Amino acid sequence: MRKQIMARIRARRPVDMAWLESQPPLASLAKNSAELARRLEQIRESRYYKSLGFTWPQYCMEHAGISGSHANSLILRYAAFGEAYFLLSGMMPVSPKTYGRIAHRITDGILQVDGRQLTLTWNNACELGAAVRMLRIRLRKSLHGRQSTPGNPIVDHLGRVRPANASGAYLIPAP
Repeated sequence: MRKQIMARIRARRPVDMAWLESQPPLASLAKNSAELARRLEQIRESRYYKSLGFTWPQYCMEHAGISGSHANSLILRYAAFGEAYFLLSGMMPVSPKTYGRIAHRITDGILQVDGRQLTLTWNNACELGAAVRMLRIRLRKSLHGRQSTPGNPIVDHLGRVRPANASGAYLIPAP
């Protein structure tokens, strides 16, 4: 799955450097937003940070105010889940692991639960919160008693930052 996501990231259109340089500073964006993830992805893939004399972690800290590992995490969440994850997690706490389990219910910014369709907007935040809580309860009940199985490695990595193997190598290598 990680290889498929990374292939999708690399297959995207080339970065328009003039457009990138004309955008507002990264530090002005919310620290957990789809726009920040999208722009960081473009910067990382184009290696624009090197033209400024920075390493990836230095660039992230200096220009976005976040660590390089957090930037990588945002990029993977954006590639795996798209903008809908950031919309929902901006309204309520929802881990990537939980979102990965309910993502099949979200299409075109609409959460479908029990025949209801809830648009991912602030106007529906209370109803969305109740729906997500209900889905979490259902997930716990359905998983209760079953032996846990390894999940999607990207979701696991984003939900719990740990070394991927005994040697301490992380799932996301530094660029």
